Amino acid sequence: MVKQILLLLLAGIVCLVVGLVLFDRVIMPRVVKYGQEVEVPDVTEKNLEEATNILQTKGLILSVERWQQTEQLPAGQIISQRPDPFSQVKVGRHIYVVVSKGGKLYEVPDVCGLSEREARLLLEQGGLKVGPVSREASDQFQKGTIISQVPAPDTTVGADVLVNLVVSIGPEEGEMLMPNLLGKALEEALTVLEKMNLKSGTISYLPDVEYLPDTVLEQSVNPGEKVQRGEQVDLVVSEL
Repeated sequence: MVKQILLLLLAGIVCLVVGLVLFDRVIMPRVVKYGQEVEVPDVTEKNLEEATNILQTKGLILSVERWQQTEQLPAGQIISQRPDPFSQVKVGRHIYVVVSKGGKLYEVPDVCGLSEREARLLLEQGGLKVGPVSREASDQFQKGTIISQVPAPDTTVGADVLVNLVVSIGPEEGEMLMPNLLGKALEEALTVLEKMNLKSGTISYLPDVEYLPDTVLEQSVNPGEKVQRGEQVDLVVSEL
């Protein structure tokens, strides 16, 4: 009987000690901290992960109020917050933030072959800006027309991306190599000759059932041969 009483007393003492430890280390800190105020840190222009960590160190909770499109900040960065930075709030308070969705995206049009003026106008109408313009000699593009562009046509970019253009200054002086016109439609072949400052000479027709009408079958200057600018090129094309 005495042994049982001693065991009960011992168990009671152990429970009391455990209770005092819990009260001192768990319950009391929470009671003391309850109602404590802290200064709200400024998390604007921070990304969500960084802002969440900063607020957690102050005992505050980040909550996304909404996402908003803006050109000023990249997607994922915080535009504004409430309560305002450096105001005093109680620990455990939710801090509501507005997060950037990034700027509007634009599709880059194809301006190759257009004049520089036409290309600039088309890009500006599409909300894009023209970047550096370089100039190169070209046998295939008339002087003043666009040879190439970066970014490429049909890509999607932000408003801050510049479209760089390469403009043709026309063909270089001297000899050049004759292009292959065989198998091309007559209209396309004449366009190539014009762009290379070559003259279209005699156009002869030859009955042919293998090719569509007006397909180039022969050319007076063989493909790959050297040719002078202004030189005449005769063509033989198919007909039914």
